[in-house]
Amino acid sequence: TSEHPLRLEGPGIAGAELPGAEGDLRYRTTGLRFLEHTGGRYFLVSDGWSPTYGVVFVIPDDDRSVRLDFVHDHRVVTP
Repeated sequence: TSEHPLRLEGPGIAGAELPGAEGDLRYRTTGLRFLEHTGGRYFLVSDGWSPTYGVVFVIPDDDRSVRLDFVHDHRVVTP
């Protein structure tokens, strides 16, 4: 969640304003996967990452305007 829309673009990424949310964290961005945390930065890739179209996002770990929630999902997806 974030106080402003992140406006990240890539395959599988979606952003939305949280209905009824008040305060600083009013926007949610989904469709990102954790890649690495190093040097005070988070590296994320989109759900639709592929060798043909791979986007890596770098988000500073400054604890000011963005909160990252990581979910480990064990669901099995069948094509």
